[in-house]
Amino acid sequence: MHDPAPLRRLVHVPALDILRAFAVSLVVMSHIWVVAPYFYYREIFSQAGFLGVDLFFVLSGFLITALLVQEHHDRGRIRFGRFYLRRAVRLLPALIAMLSGYLLYAWLAGWPPLGNRSWVVGSAGATVVFAMNWRTLWNPLAAGDLVAMWSLAIEAQFYLVWPVILSVIFGIRRNVRLVIPALAGLIIAVTAWRVLVYHWWGWEAAYLRTDTRVDGLLIGALTATLFVRGLTPARLPRWTPWVVGATWFGLMLTVKADGSFAYQGGITLWIVASAIMILYVVSHPRPLRSWPARGAEIIGKGSYAIYLWQVPVIYAVSRQGNPNASVRRIILCLVGIAITATLSWFLVEQPAQRFARRFGARGASSVDSPPSAF
Repeated sequence: MHDPAPLRRLVHVPALDILRAFAVSLVVMSHIWVVAPYFYYREIFSQAGFLGVDLFFVLSGFLITALLVQEHHDRGRIRFGRFYLRRAVRLLPALIAMLSGYLLYAWLAGWPPLGNRSWVVGSAGATVVFAMNWRTLWNPLAAGDLVAMWSLAIEAQFYLVWPVILSVIFGIRRNVRLVIPALAGLIIAVTAWRVLVYHWWGWEAAYLRTDTRVDGLLIGALTATLFVRGLTPARLPRWTPWVVGATWFGLMLTVKADGSFAYQGGITLWIVASAIMILYVVSHPRPLRSWPARGAEIIGKGSYAIYLWQVPVIYAVSRQGNPNASVRRIILCLVGIAITATLSWFLVEQPAQRFARRFGARGASSVDSPPSAF
C-alpha cells in the first residue's frame, strides 16, 4: 500500500551546483596551503576548510533521501539493485581513474611521501573499499596523498546502509512520517556521541569516525523527508541566504579541526545552516543568468573530480620547486587540478553517466535519475 499523500517533486536546481562549488572550494582551500607554508594568512584561510565536507554530507543526505522517499512513494518499494548500480557508476569510474594515475605517479616518484610502497598500495585499497577514514585514524602517515578520501568513505558507507534502513522503517508502518522521529533521534544521538568521543579519544577520532560525522548526512535526510512531504514552508524568507551566509562566515573564522568548539556545537551549527540553505535553494528554483553564477555551476558539476584530484596534485606540487614561491606554486596547483578534473569529467564521468542513462532508459521515471552531492 502506497502512502496516498502527494509529494513535492525535486526538480533540477542549478543553484545546488553553486553550493557544490562553494563546498569543494572550501575543501581545496584547506589543503592548498601545503604549497605555501610561509603564507602569512594561511591559518585564517585554511582552519575551517574541512566544513566544506559537511556541506557535501548535507547535500548527499538530502538528495539521496529525496530520491528514495519518492521511489518508495511511487513504487511501494526501494529498488536496491538499481540504486547501488547507479551509485557505483557515478563514483567508481572516476575514482579508479584517479587511483590509476596516482599509483603511476607514486611508482615513478618513489612511493611518496615516505617511500613506503605497502602504505601507498594499502591506502589505494582502502580507498576502493571506502574504508579510508578508518585507515587514516589508524595511521595518518599511512594515508599519505590519499588522506582526503576519508570523507568519500563516510558518504559511501552511508549509501550502503541508508536504503536498507529506510526500507526497514517503511516496512514497520506504511507511513513515511515515521522517518522523521527516527531521524531526529539518530541526529541527537550522533551529536551527543561526538562530544563524548572528542573528550574520550581526542579530536582525530571525532573528526574521522563515521559514527561521529554522519549527522550531516542525517540532517540532510531529515530535511529531504520534511521537504518532499510538504512539511516545510513553500517559500523561505528572502533574507535567509544572508543569515546563513553570516553564520557560515562566523563559523569559518572560529571553528578549527583540532578545537573543542567544532565538536561541541560548531559542526552542528554549520550543518543546520547548510540544511536551511539547501531548503531555500530548492524552494526557490530559478535559472542562473550571471556569468559568475554560471562559472560556479560548472565548477559544481565537476566537484567530484576536483575533490578526487586536489590533494594528490597539491602534494605533488609541494615536492617540487622553491617553497618560498608561494603564488607560483598555488597557481600551478590550481591549473593542475583544473586539467585533471576536466579530463576526468569528459573522458570518464560523462561516458559513465551516459551509460547509466542508457541502462535506465527502459521503464525510467522521474525517480530513476538520482541527484547527488557529487
